[in-house]
Amino acid sequence: MILKPEGEFVAPTDEQVQAGLAALDGALAKAKEHLISLCVKDGRVDNNAANANQQALHGLAYLACEHAAAHELVEYAKRVGEATGRNDLETLIAQAYVAGCVRRWRFGADISGLEQIPSAEIGLTAEVQAATVAAPEQDDLIAKAGGSAILSKIAEVVHDRGSFGDFGIGDELLSDVQKQFQKFADNVVVPIAEHVHRKDELIPLSIIDQLAEQGVFGITIPEQYGGTELGKMGMVIVTEELSRGYIGVGSLGTRAEIAAELILTG
Repeated sequence: MILKPEGEFVAPTDEQVQAGLAALDGALAKAKEHLISLCVKDGRVDNNAANANQQALHGLAYLACEHAAAHELVEYAKRVGEATGRNDLETLIAQAYVAGCVRRWRFGADISGLEQIPSAEIGLTAEVQAATVAAPEQDDLIAKAGGSAILSKIAEVVHDRGSFGDFGIGDELLSDVQKQFQKFADNVVVPIAEHVHRKDELIPLSIIDQLAEQGVFGITIPEQYGGTELGKMGMVIVTEELSRGYIGVGSLGTRAEIAAELILTG
């Protein structure tokens, strides 16, 4: 049973979500401007200044990641809607993420339970916030999509739909690859996952051999060198499906890919 907050859920409008993205744009620009003023001298990064402000720079990098993710999630929901005619779940996820970012950025960079960078340290002063993430019009976005109500709605839709949403891959070949490794993870990886984890054992060579036969260790390598050249998206899809079965198996392919990229790029 899904427990729902009292009252009817009211989703934010597209305009409110776009205004939220614009607020993140403005806040990130000010944060960059602030850190550049502290760490760049005569057009070059001052290593001593960067070292002295490394925590703030970490906070800036984190905000930049959240900013990019917010924009991509909104575009993802739009692409799914255009391709399938149904994007209610994907839209809710995007709305919740954008509103969550706007709410969190009022307090700085919330990286982890042990690392929160105060807003002032990354240039998000009260004045900057008042013009961006803490502007009065953002309060309604946060009220509608920044709390438990929208999360309960997402859970309800997931339950009713029986899935976590469209993957938004948008490529028939990569969709087939995803299905192939979804089946492999369910039938081969999941059955050994608990035993390997509890006993702290190595991944069985039989599984590694099967991964090799399916080209897992050459996904991004050009065909002329024996790879399948499916690109970074192919690697992400395969890695995520295998990791769903067991995280230790999912990480195997990435090691070879990193090494291959270093060799190819010199």
